[in-house]
This record gives sequence, C-alpha cells and structure tokens, in this order.
Amino acid sequence: SLHVASGAVKMGDGAVGLGIGVAQGATTAGIGMGRGATACGLGIARACVVVPAAIFGLAGRNRASDSLWRADAALAGAHDKSSTAMASANARACEKMTSARNRAGDSMIGAISSLLSTAQQEGLYLRILFGADTAAVMLAAKSLITEFGGPLGSLPKL
Repeated sequence: SLHVASGAVKMGDGAVGLGIGVAQGATTAGIGMGRGATACGLGIARACVVVPAAIFGLAGRNRASDSLWRADAALAGAHDKSSTAMASANARACEKMTSARNRAGDSMIGAISSLLSTAQQEGLYLRILFGADTAAVMLAAKSLITEFGGPLGSLPKL
C-alpha cells in the first residue's frame, strides 16, 4: 500500500537525521581531539624553546635569547592559526551536513506527499485493474450503497 511506502519513507527520513547527527558529533569530537593534540604538541614545543630563551636571557639580552623568543612567538602563532582553522573546518563541515539533511528531508517530504496524494485518489486501482468505464460504474454503486445504506447502520439489530 502507498501508506506503507509513506511510512517507510518517514522511517528513512528519521534514519537520515540520526546518521547525520552521528556524523556531526563524530566530526566535532574528532576535530576537538585534533585541536587538543595540536595544542599539547605545540605547548611542549614552546616549553622546549621558552626555557632555554629564559636561561640565555639571564645573562642579558642576546641574539640566542632573542632568536628563541621569536621561535616561541612563531609557535604561538601556529597554535592560534591551526586552532582557528580547525574550528572553521568543523563549522563548515557541520553546516554542509545540516544543509544535506535539510535537502534530504525536503525530498522525502515531497515523496510522502506524492504517495499520500496518489493513495487518496479514489478508484485509482480500480481504473488500473478494470478500466475507466468499469471503475466509474463501481464507484457510482459504492456511492449509492453508502448514501442509502448508511442510515440502515443506525437501526437496532434484531
């Protein structure tokens, strides 16, 4: 039946929503772990540069200390840029998945509407099976029976 097909499409729509939700969560978690690992790695690198810079700087300002401080600034900049890039990538990925979900949902709603509209066309299957003339007679008979037989249903049963 077309109603069963419509229900199957509704289930498919729910499954698409669930799948995209899982994908968005996994993307966000993966990028979050990547951001954390990058911050950790760059933090270790910065510590390895800052400690010698500070030690060399105890003797006063010198080229070695200045060079190490510039390296630390470069590492800090790399951290900021990589963190920003990963956050932006996550936002773009989630936006694309949401857009895909919305387009899929719109398509499925259209399919459901089409199925229900087709199912509501009285006599569609009769016309397909018996032809338009026979279907017209059968539908007319159905209308007569419903119109005149309906009041009989309210009579008490003997």
